Amino acid sequence: MTEYGIWTSAADYWVHFFPLERAAYVYRVDLMREYIKRNNSPIMFGASKDNSVTGAGYLVQQATYFVHTYSIPDRYLDHQKWQELTDREAGIIGETVVATLIEDQIIKFPFYRALRSRSRKEQLASIDFKVSYFKPFTIEAKTERKCGTGNLFIQARESGHKPNLLHGGATRSSDMPELDLK
Repeated sequence: MTEYGIWTSAADYWVHFFPLERAAYVYRVDLMREYIKRNNSPIMFGASKDNSVTGAGYLVQQATYFVHTYSIPDRYLDHQKWQELTDREAGIIGETVVATLIEDQIIKFPFYRALRSRSRKEQLASIDFKVSYFKPFTIEAKTERKCGTGNLFIQARESGHKPNLLHGGATRSSDMPELDLK
């Protein structure tokens, strides 16, 4: 499997968009990495619709203290039959929905960011945090259709992903532009 996910991501935040749960879960990547390390979270394998292993990652509860939960109004969801889409279609449409949710301020991000001080000099000066106005930041949006578990799947590795697979094993090619992963 290729290392791909939480440990290699350059994004500042991840958004897990669950259209079937009518919810989105948002967290800072650095806090998720710290949480996984601190809790010695076990690696779990993820499967495609045909039950072949296509990834590995960690299960983290949606209700974890640093994960922000947002309820998504129907108007952002009811334009698609989410279960009938391929992963590729759901992912690209999900990115558009997430961008709209951010622009419409349904999903909100902080103006300020608190970064923990770790140097000896700062600790001796009783400085625990630096708070600064948050510069532009980056987001990874993940559209999830497995719901009802109460967990987020935090991807760490990927192999043999089948983005055009439908339920029942059929495939459908998409008219959507190919991603340049070179």
